[in-house]
Amino acid sequence: MVIEFEQLFIDQLKKCPASFQLMFRKIYQQLKIIDEPTEVKGVTKNKAKQNEFKLFLGKSRIALKIENDIFKFICFTYNEHF
Repeated sequence: MVIEFEQLFIDQLKKCPASFQLMFRKIYQQLKIIDEPTEVKGVTKNKAKQNEFKLFLGKSRIALKIENDIFKFICFTYNEHF
């Protein structure tokens, strides 16, 4: 799966502690090799919009979207470290 990151998400992730970034890297590695995002623990589909997802990582939530077969990390909808 092709994965892209919005600049806002990158900026927010840089502010997180190294331990959180390590947890995120593990999820990222899993997402690169799967066909459907919901195969990864912590990823749920948005019931209202078919191409949007949420990733629950610790107490944080990350908005995800699929556009033109590209999986995008949009931003944190809640970040426990801010």
